[in-house]
Amino acid sequence: MKADLHNHLRTDSRMHLFNLDKVLETAEKRLGHPSIIGLVNYKDQRFEDFYKMSLSHKYKPEQLKNSIYFPLPNLTIIKGQEVPTQQGDLLVIGLERNVHLKNRRSLPDTLKEAKDKNGITICCYENIDYLKEHPEILKEVDTIETFNGTASLWIPGITEKNANKKAQEFYDEAKKQYSHLGRLISSDGHSLYELGQSWMEIPQINIHNGSIKLNESLREGLRTSRENKRSKLTGIIGAIDHSIDLAYCISLMKMGIDPNKGIVPYKLSR
Repeated sequence: MKADLHNHLRTDSRMHLFNLDKVLETAEKRLGHPSIIGLVNYKDQRFEDFYKMSLSHKYKPEQLKNSIYFPLPNLTIIKGQEVPTQQGDLLVIGLERNVHLKNRRSLPDTLKEAKDKNGITICCYENIDYLKEHPEILKEVDTIETFNGTASLWIPGITEKNANKKAQEFYDEAKKQYSHLGRLISSDGHSLYELGQSWMEIPQINIHNGSIKLNESLREGLRTSRENKRSKLTGIIGAIDHSIDLAYCISLMKMGIDPNKGIVPYKLSR
């Protein structure tokens, strides 16, 4: 199955403005079925809002504690949280609904909290310098994000130069000693442009036997994904689009305006 496990769907966190059917249509077109998308919170509760929207949907999705399964088009939406830590953002997939990890703690403390909540822990290029200094921490990491669609374009002050190359090289080296590590290829999308544009192929997961079994099978799928070579790595257009939106949000915040509460332009409301 194809997986895009790091996706925010939109820059604006107000999910009630979003068209749920468009998400399903776009996912089916780009990922086919079965497929899985990670809907990732970032200092918000967008997954929980999306869950509420899905309760009355015509396809009658199956609700698990950490995910939503739509029988048509055979799509699973699993909860994620991108957690700001003192050593860069940490991605955690598979947390249960209404469980939110604390922000701005150390990376080791956040990893411990995520493990206590049965989350799948995914480090990205922001964490790598710290992990090089403290490689023993990799024992608590499930996966390294080796390609991030948004980071495929270097924009000074927003994305790091050669971020994906740095992440891939680190993963290749770390894997020699820490064989349990999986890899993640994802869009880090913030719009429908990006949804499913960067994906990876993993073995099918256990969807119908509860959130614990789902996480176990997904963690194993990421670990064995090296055997599934097919993946799509396009992300330049999405990176440009997201960077424009992000720069706009930053300019608003510098003026003391919350972009999620003030007047939001069309681009932020897709």
